[in-house]
Amino acid sequence: MTGFIDYQIDTQYDLMRDFYASDSISWVVPEAERNCFVLIDSESRRHLCSITFDDASRRSGYITILIKTENSRWYELGFLLVSRENGVMKVKGLTLDCEDISERSFIPMNSPHFKDCLFAPAEFISDERYYVPTAFPISSFTKTNTDAEYWGITVAETSVDEVSDVKSVSDHFYIADIYSGTDHIDVTDLFKDANEKASQGILVKSLDTATVTVAPITYSGESQKPSVKVEYEGMTLTENVDYVVWYDGYAEPGPAMLITAGIGDFFGTPASLYTVSCATHSLTEISFSDSSCTEEGKRESICSICGDTVVETIPRKAHNMTHVPEVKPTEESDGNREHWICGVCEKYFLDEQGTRETTAAKVVKKYFKFIHDPADSPDAMKDIVKDEDAVYGFRPGETGSLKKYAAADWSDPELVEQGRLERIAYHQEIAGMFELLEQMQSEGKSVEEIAKAVSTRRNEIRIESYKDDPEGLATLKQRNLEQYGHEEGPLPEEQYLKYGSWEKVIEKAFSANKGMDVCLGLYDVYYDEYIALSRFTEGTVPPQTGDTGISIICLSLMLIAGAALLKETLCRGRKK
Repeated sequence: MTGFIDYQIDTQYDLMRDFYASDSISWVVPEAERNCFVLIDSESRRHLCSITFDDASRRSGYITILIKTENSRWYELGFLLVSRENGVMKVKGLTLDCEDISERSFIPMNSPHFKDCLFAPAEFISDERYYVPTAFPISSFTKTNTDAEYWGITVAETSVDEVSDVKSVSDHFYIADIYSGTDHIDVTDLFKDANEKASQGILVKSLDTATVTVAPITYSGESQKPSVKVEYEGMTLTENVDYVVWYDGYAEPGPAMLITAGIGDFFGTPASLYTVSCATHSLTEISFSDSSCTEEGKRESICSICGDTVVETIPRKAHNMTHVPEVKPTEESDGNREHWICGVCEKYFLDEQGTRETTAAKVVKKYFKFIHDPADSPDAMKDIVKDEDAVYGFRPGETGSLKKYAAADWSDPELVEQGRLERIAYHQEIAGMFELLEQMQSEGKSVEEIAKAVSTRRNEIRIESYKDDPEGLATLKQRNLEQYGHEEGPLPEEQYLKYGSWEKVIEKAFSANKGMDVCLGLYDVYYDEYIALSRFTEGTVPPQTGDTGISIICLSLMLIAGAALLKETLCRGRKK
């Protein structure tokens, strides 16, 4: 909880904005005579100030001041270096660096740069959002006197009650009107309210932790009040209830600043920079990068009036295209797809406009011809369509069970090869069910029992195939849930009701989508397996004795033959 600011002159003298984050409700009114000093200007006006001493000896230190030069709208932060000589504090120079004694560099105080400037004793703010030039002046501004040594400034350890423009350190502070340098915003009541609540144990909330957003303003020739949004811990605050806005009132384009002052349950005075933009900029180019046929260019300019930076995007240049007509592949040589090559960037495209980029490898067409024509199989063609650009001459159709794969680039050899390998691995998992089938047959299990076991295992294999694809697995489970009422897929009993026999359930458990095999060039590899499955379910597998056990053995042998063909194919692939 908050208490009043505890001044510690022996150490860094900051106006700490996090004082109200303390857990204590005790508050200390500082002893002004011991902690504060009086700066006397060249016209004998007295100003409240403080000295931050370099060490515990209190022999040397600095007075923080704000300086506004004649041609600047902003205040600069400076430090008057002082040292004690014969018991009296004397000004020894001006620096812009107060931290390291050894690195302080003096600035000539009689420089024309400081002629007729305004300055005031101030407090250096510790919060990052109160960086230069938003320190707090703690007395009124006065003019510099560059004709006098050290601006004619003297420092006295005098009672603060003798300072004409403040009542006491504990209840009077100012925030500078940083726009004119003559007026001030009195925050006495804000401090009094916060301290009164502190004495009652009421927690006030710090606006210094709030997010202040200033809406853009465009020059209109008239004074415009900035539109401010203040958010505190996810809550949007209300103006004139939780805070008030102090702003400069300028109409001219350029940088500006406002202060958001907490009221009610809030306290703090965060400052925000914003810009009054020009209706029409006066731009000067500061950087330029030309465009090419592969990248956009950029021109960056700055407005000499308001200071806004304007970035202009330069469109990409057109490609210098060379057309390459289609060449059909033969058994003796490769062909290629119709494409275009840019003579500048040397990239490949499938259209003359250069919107469909490809690669040299993807435009090559390898000769391929199925031994068994998929077009002769309605079952294979129901989910796929012919496509001369596809690697194997076919791709999934926009309708059917494979429609979710239709958007893939089936002319990409690398993509299709990856899918081919994954498909082979899937078939190997299905072939692994032969062992389960043979084991159950040797144990004398019925066709129904075998059908239930292999159908359940098929569902498990399908789910396992998505182990590296969480999104695909979620989609599969959702589809199963919508279609069958459970995530794992169709139950054996549901398959039986659908197909009318346990033999057909076994066929479906071992079958794979022929259309996908065609698109991946695997139709010939598994062709004998398709035939074996169809003969079994049609009841044409010998011997025709009605012995279901023998029929299952025949099916198993035929399927194993298909697996052997697959194994042989894979071995040939490894040898290449």
